[in-house]
Amino acid sequence: MPEPTPALPAGYQGRPATADDVPESDTLLVHDGVGRLAARARVNRRSEVDVHPVHRGRGLGAALLDWAEARARRAGSEGIVQTVPGDDAHAVALLRSRGYAPLVTAWLPEFAGGPAPRGPTRTPARSPCTCGWA
Repeated sequence: MPEPTPALPAGYQGRPATADDVPESDTLLVHDGVGRLAARARVNRRSEVDVHPVHRGRGLGAALLDWAEARARRAGSEGIVQTVPGDDAHAVALLRSRGYAPLVTAWLPEFAGGPAPRGPTRTPARSPCTCGWA
């Protein structure tokens, strides 16, 4: 069951996002030979390029990064930002080979099985690296 909408200031309303909220021209979905989603990319100020683990190591990430960079250049962007898990050595190597440099490293909580703990108790698990290209 979705969380209820928080109490918002007068004059504001909340609602779930829909497909109409997404600029479709700046997204790309890649499907495998049987129609399953294998990878996806989105370009905005922060780009997102994700490859399903089963399809990694086949050049999809590099191809989608090429696409994202070309889209950003065409839109007149001076650069984009891509966030990857710091322990994803292949993604980090790909970004660094393209001239990306770490901008921010942040700790995110990871909840291994079961419900998330209540209160401030969190276990730092991964260190995502937000890398920028300009």
